[in-house]
Amino acid sequence: MLLDLDTLAAAASLNLSGVSDDVIVATGLDGTVRSADGGRSWRSVDDTRITGEMAIRGPHVLAVGGTNVVRSSDGVNFLKGLFRGTRLLRSVAFADDTTAFAVSSSELWKSEDVGATWVDVTP
Repeated sequence: MLLDLDTLAAAASLNLSGVSDDVIVATGLDGTVRSADGGRSWRSVDDTRITGEMAIRGPHVLAVGGTNVVRSSDGVNFLKGLFRGTRLLRSVAFADDTTAFAVSSSELWKSEDVGATWVDVTP
């Protein structure tokens, strides 16, 4: 489904980031949208509410959705429920090609497999 500009603006209210020269992913409270043609057209790809930051490393996308981190290896198909913190997550970031961290106000989580599994490493 192609999206109008109002829908795109609502979806992109939190994050807009390039995956490649032509692929752009936008996440927000209305879900995730993706453009495969440099932003000329947009399609809704996921309805997960993204409440915090998005991190991109190569083709991999991680995004904070409440107490969960959602993951995609192509910017289209997002896996949910891989991780459940006990607090609202604020940020997610890649440290290198496979290692990522997610943080809340009192928890620090680490993944060493591009977000597939997470371990609490709170000091």
